Amino acid sequence: MAVLVGTTPNYNKVKYNSEKAIGDLIAGVTVGLTVIPQSLAYSNIAGLPPQHGLYGSFLGCFIYIFLGGCRAVAGGVVEKAILLTLLAGIVELLMGVLGLGFLVNFVSGPVSSGFTSAVALMIATSQVKDLFAITVTGDTFLQQWISIFKNLHNARPWDPVLGFICIALLLLMRKIGMIKLGEKSDDGPSTRQKLVTKCLWMVGTCRNAIVVVATGKIPSGVPVPQLPPFSYVRPDNTTADFLDMVSELGSGLVVIPLIVLLEDIAICKAFSDGRTIDATQEMIAMGVAGIANSFMQAYPELDLVPGVGTFVLCLTLPIELGILTGVIVNIIFILYHAARPKFSVELLRTEAGVEYLMITPDRCLMFPSVDYVRRLVTKCAASSSVPVVIECTHIYSADYTAATSIDQLTADFQARRQPLYFYNVKPSVCSIFEAVAKPENFVVFYEDDELDRLLAADERLHDKRPVPPITPGHV
Repeated sequence: MAVLVGTTPNYNKVKYNSEKAIGDLIAGVTVGLTVIPQSLAYSNIAGLPPQHGLYGSFLGCFIYIFLGGCRAVAGGVVEKAILLTLLAGIVELLMGVLGLGFLVNFVSGPVSSGFTSAVALMIATSQVKDLFAITVTGDTFLQQWISIFKNLHNARPWDPVLGFICIALLLLMRKIGMIKLGEKSDDGPSTRQKLVTKCLWMVGTCRNAIVVVATGKIPSGVPVPQLPPFSYVRPDNTTADFLDMVSELGSGLVVIPLIVLLEDIAICKAFSDGRTIDATQEMIAMGVAGIANSFMQAYPELDLVPGVGTFVLCLTLPIELGILTGVIVNIIFILYHAARPKFSVELLRTEAGVEYLMITPDRCLMFPSVDYVRRLVTKCAASSSVPVVIECTHIYSADYTAATSIDQLTADFQARRQPLYFYNVKPSVCSIFEAVAKPENFVVFYEDDELDRLLAADERLHDKRPVPPITPGHV
């Protein structure tokens, strides 16, 4: 509880007034009315009783008030099992408590876009069976369409005709609400134009009521809070216990919390008004809301927010494997970039006229990049016998593997009797290097005049051969 209290947003910093309160009240009523048909539609898409969509629409909002950081987020439902809501909420809460909000940064824009596009097609495909009144099997996009074509001969012609007519009418009603009558004038629209425009808007808005009417009677009342089911009876009359249910959920236990957080962060960024969004705090808020929803027999929110690669994989593989593969590909690119730092190489001259090679890496030294750095520095220095200075301003962190590589690098230069110095090493990095490298080989300086003194005192510079030309640049 102390962890949760510590992560509660500081609302005292927000100047709240009556104008914002009225705006929030209107927005709350408006969004609440739109969430009703949305929840019913989502329940239908998931093949669930419609009342479960409504159950999940209200409780999470009350939890999010105290723990969330964005007023534009709506808590709702979409997926498959009450147990999944509980377990996904627990996973998300643990990830938030452990400060794992940074994981969202590994889901790039292309991955999110590809995933969203693929899921849109998956949802549309899931409705084809209802449109043609046929039975469809399969878990992936391709499997479902193969099943559709195999069973298409069982469809009755008038079922899809009626379905397409309804779709056309709904789209027409949506456009009716956008019609603006009359020409623009300085006096503005007339009273008659305002009245007709408002009537058209009401007709267009009524399409949401059609969803409610078409759903039919919904059991009244609110369910008594209770633990989610930890077992169920399969169609073959065998009982699946808790471990069986968890194994059936599979990677969804990790993927769904991340997708919920992606949606949450996307909404928060769109309505942030310049405020920063704490992904870890949002993890805690959505996790607690998910756990609370599971006690009301609700289902986890999944508006399916999160690259052609991800798009194709989501269509050909189970959806969670598609987005995980996209994230893994992104991580591979990130690791490759981290393992291949850029270098600038300059041939400079001290005030005393001694030439030296300045090599400047553009980032920190960690274990994926140390061998590449050592090989590149050796290659640049091997073309001449001039002293080499490694400018360490951008090296803000290092690990033991990097320190070992620096020790080997200094030993290589010592064996060639070629001076190697380190410039502007941060104290924290210097202590790591000094713990491994030999003191006589690891030489650090912080002022330009120190380099003059070091070069003047270095006996390895006596009787050196002429320096061959070196082309400065970036490697």
